[in-house]
Amino acid sequence: NIEEDHLDYYGTLENIEEAFCTFMDLVGDAGTIVVDGDSERLVELARSTGRRVITYGFNPGCDYRCTPGATHGIQSAATVKTPSGKIASFTIQANPGRHNLANATASLAVAEALGTDIEQAAEALSKFKGARRRFTHVGDVDGITVIDDYGHHPTEIAATLEAASTLGFGRIVCVFQPHRYSRTQALEGQWAHAFDKADILLVMDVFSAGEMPIPGVSGKTVANSVKRGGGCRHVAYVPNVRALIDLLVETCMPGDMLITQGAGDITQIGPTFIEAKQMSGADAT
Repeated sequence: NIEEDHLDYYGTLENIEEAFCTFMDLVGDAGTIVVDGDSERLVELARSTGRRVITYGFNPGCDYRCTPGATHGIQSAATVKTPSGKIASFTIQANPGRHNLANATASLAVAEALGTDIEQAAEALSKFKGARRRFTHVGDVDGITVIDDYGHHPTEIAATLEAASTLGFGRIVCVFQPHRYSRTQALEGQWAHAFDKADILLVMDVFSAGEMPIPGVSGKTVANSVKRGGGCRHVAYVPNVRALIDLLVETCMPGDMLITQGAGDITQIGPTFIEAKQMSGADAT
């Protein structure tokens, strides 16, 4: 996932690629680099180091090829074919989506490269409950499922919402908190289609992460980008947290998935919404 991110430090994509190549060089002459085989550029960069390269992914040319299987709720099954022809089966318990199947395949490739029996590794992987703030199930209220996710880059967001869209919910209501003014500005042209799989998008203001504000850059930057060119039809910029919670209580309906997306303090929105929704129900009765 070498992309234009952390440009406040690296400046350009070329500098990011150079940093990754320097990092890959650290494995030493006897080391192994495990890389996403579905990206020609990543494979090219890895092989430029002169080290041994193992690829993983979905296309037939990958050394470790993943074939997705059945899904059950947020659980996903898959098989991986190894270079020796062995087939290992695994289940992801709580992190749906092709990107997580790819992550799982990478972990199995690493495990075998380190000498672990891949079938034992697949069995252990199938017991993993997931990482906090990676499609974390916050709770359910009035038929609404609340999910919290840390992804804050357009590619991460698109992958997460794509996964959510396959789970059979009536609508996906996404609340997004941009992270850093510099990132929001640098990726302005990439926000538009990151939220295509959301039915409703509510954008909070930027979580600064210690940065000084940049004139003209705010959550409205993201909202306007999506309005101009994205596939999400219902988009609003809601900088006030109290107003946001009130709007969510009014908007979310049974059968919806509410997903809070971002790397800042947006993680507090889900529990606050659940409490507010419960209180609104109590007031109604």
